[in-house]
Amino acid sequence: MKKIVLVGTDKEESPVLKYLHNSSKFKVKKARTLKKAAQMIASINPDFVLCAGRINIDEEGNYVLEID
Repeated sequence: MKKIVLVGTDKEESPVLKYLHNSSKFKVKKARTLKKAAQMIASINPDFVLCAGRINIDEEGNYVLEID
């Protein structure tokens, strides 16, 4: 079973995320904050880390991920 940490929120869960949640091949843990995600990553050593949120550009032209 592959372990996944999902960072952010999935208010409007996509078909892919629904599949991951319902599949016996994956175990998905959710983290709403980056601090919690870092703790989960350190403790469970996931196979994948997925980020859910809105991609924007800040005032310096850098791409940023806004998570709720």
